[in-house]
Amino acid sequence: MRARRLVSRAPHELAVEDHELPDRPPPGGILAEAAVTLVSAGPEMANYQGRTAQRPLDDAEPYYPGYSFAGTVLAAGDGVERFVPGDRVCGPLPHASRVVEARPERLARLTAIP
Repeated sequence: MRARRLVSRAPHELAVEDHELPDRPPPGGILAEAAVTLVSAGPEMANYQGRTAQRPLDDAEPYYPGYSFAGTVLAAGDGVERFVPGDRVCGPLPHASRVVEARPERLARLTAIP
C-alpha cells in the first residue's frame, strides 16, 4: 500500500516522500489512514532546525515529525481488541497519509464530535 509522509534527513531539510506500507499491520498493531495531522509552527520549526530532543543534531537517521494525527483504522493486527476497522482515532502519530502503529494503546478512539 502506498503512503506519503513528511521526512527530514538532516536539519534544515524537509520533504514529502512516498513509501510502502504493508496491507496488514503486524500482530498487536494497527493500520490507520489520516483525515488530518496538525502542523504547529513552533514545534515544527524547532524540529526543522534540529533544536529538539526528538531530533539530536548528530542523528544520521531520517526523522519523521508529527505528534497530532486524527484518522480511521483501516486494519487491526492479530491480538488487537481495542480497535476495529472503521474506528476513528487520534494520537501522537507522524505527519503521513497512512501509518502503521505498533503501539495503538497510545491512541484514543473518537466516539463523538460535539
